[in-house]
Amino acid sequence: MKKFFILTAMMIMAFVCAKAQDIQLVTVQHGSEMQAFYGPDGFKNAMAAAQKGDVISLSGGNFNSATIDKAVTIQGAGYVQDVKNNRYKTLFIGDVNINLPEGESGLYIEGICTYNNFNIQGNVASMSIVRCLMTNNVEVKSESNNLTFLHCRINNLKLTGVSHSALVRNCAIENFGGSKSNAEDGVAENCVFCNSFDYDNVIHFTFKNCFILCYLDNLKSASNSFYYNIGSYDYTFNWNTLQEGNTFERRSNINAKYFGDNNANYQSALTLTEEGKKIKGQDGTEVGIHGGSMPFTDVPSTPQITQKTVAPQSDANGKLAVKFVIEAQK
Repeated sequence: MKKFFILTAMMIMAFVCAKAQDIQLVTVQHGSEMQAFYGPDGFKNAMAAAQKGDVISLSGGNFNSATIDKAVTIQGAGYVQDVKNNRYKTLFIGDVNINLPEGESGLYIEGICTYNNFNIQGNVASMSIVRCLMTNNVEVKSESNNLTFLHCRINNLKLTGVSHSALVRNCAIENFGGSKSNAEDGVAENCVFCNSFDYDNVIHFTFKNCFILCYLDNLKSASNSFYYNIGSYDYTFNWNTLQEGNTFERRSNINAKYFGDNNANYQSALTLTEEGKKIKGQDGTEVGIHGGSMPFTDVPSTPQITQKTVAPQSDANGKLAVKFVIEAQK
């Protein structure tokens, strides 16, 4: 435990220095050993050096992407850029390609941002994508088992492969679907679907405690289930797919009625009005990303330095007072 604490402290101090000097830093933790890589290619070099099960940690900054072909843990600094509060996003430049060899499982990615495509192919087993911002296409091209998206903001999520036990939880998604998408035992819980919903190509999914703000039109399949959702509808909606607790109405004023910022898109706060909070989900909490047992947060689970204060001068003993405020998701 003492060794782990020392290593953690070393990593925190390393990230402090990286931010102070505006240098991109990536570390690879393998057991009790740690390697450090610097600069835009830091992530590429870290992936090349990492082994299955290692932990790759990234500071804020821009990093050239690399093919992720090992079941590692990748921990970024988050996708929020707030210089005033000393928060810097970890941005991957270029497409993110995931292609694990057969038999590997347990890839975990948290706290990164990408403006390019995010392609998941190859072996997909027990993979988790957590607290990431993806402003282009996220496409799961291959067959997946136990794939989880948690606290993510995604522009276009396409499940073009067969998804077994997929879980999309407390996520904000602009467009959901994809050509020939299908799933077995898929669940979308406490999500907000903001713009378009390709129902014909999403089957065997259960939608629970969600906001569905796109028209529920031309739904030909009755294989999806809807519980305790709030949303809009068109006259062609197949009401036979609905179970108890759903509230659907015309879309014209739904954003103004339920969302405080009157602008429901995948990057907005999606905070509910008092009217919206009155309608509860299946578990008695509010519907949408801020409800459920794991309410939405963009703060990474790993410690991040959000504030540092350095005294203007040293004291009589020549010591310089330095104060750090470290924030992590609870």
